[in-house]
Amino acid sequence: MNMCNQSMKLCFLVIKLWIITSTVVFAAEYQPKIENVILITEESPPYNMRKDEQNKTNEYEIVGVSADIVKELFKRGNITYSLAMYPWGRAYKTVKENANHGLFSTALTPERKPQFKWVGPIVPDSWVLMGKSDRHFNIKTVADACKYIIGGYRGDVVAAFLEKNGCKIHYTSYAYQNVLKIQLGRIDLWATGKLTGPYLAKREKVHGVVPVFELNKAPMYLALNKSFPDSFILKLNHLLLDMEKDGTVENIYSKYLDF
Repeated sequence: MNMCNQSMKLCFLVIKLWIITSTVVFAAEYQPKIENVILITEESPPYNMRKDEQNKTNEYEIVGVSADIVKELFKRGNITYSLAMYPWGRAYKTVKENANHGLFSTALTPERKPQFKWVGPIVPDSWVLMGKSDRHFNIKTVADACKYIIGGYRGDVVAAFLEKNGCKIHYTSYAYQNVLKIQLGRIDLWATGKLTGPYLAKREKVHGVVPVFELNKAPMYLALNKSFPDSFILKLNHLLLDMEKDGTVENIYSKYLDF
């Protein structure tokens, strides 16, 4: 009788251990399918922009260096998504406060880092000051730059960086307006990105506006709401690395960065 009881106890113990082990393995391997991700960006050429820039209706395709990379990233991951374009302030707030949302392209700063989960960098970039090529600017530090009249647009990280370091910024609603202000002599310098500035100058047919001082190197990322599991972030970063290795990222760069 005792032997039977011991045998049954051993059997139940084995079964219990099997159930526990199976549950742990299943939990470790099973990941909920991520789908219908809402990706939000802003109008910021050549990273993200409307394909038909003259079409200001809601019917437009979003393209650009970052946009094309992100779309290919989600395609390879077999992840369904939708794309929307908002003003920067609204885009940032929406993604920060809502699950299943992502934001691109954004610089990863110490202030922003704990607010999101990050994929990237997607594209390299630097923060620069642009000015007229026929002017001499004596700038070796940010403090030197603050002596000039600087333009930026509301919500931009470059302008915020300068303002935090003591510069007075003359704000516009849109980045391209600063190109025109430099042309008209209303500002001396324009705080922008190393890729964005020359692209917008070319688009607005403004010549002789060039980078005159580099403030900081600041690659651009995809920022995701903190509700996403870490495994999903890891998956996207691995897929991005594959895209870099097989030349996809470089091919996308070459489509837009010919100015």
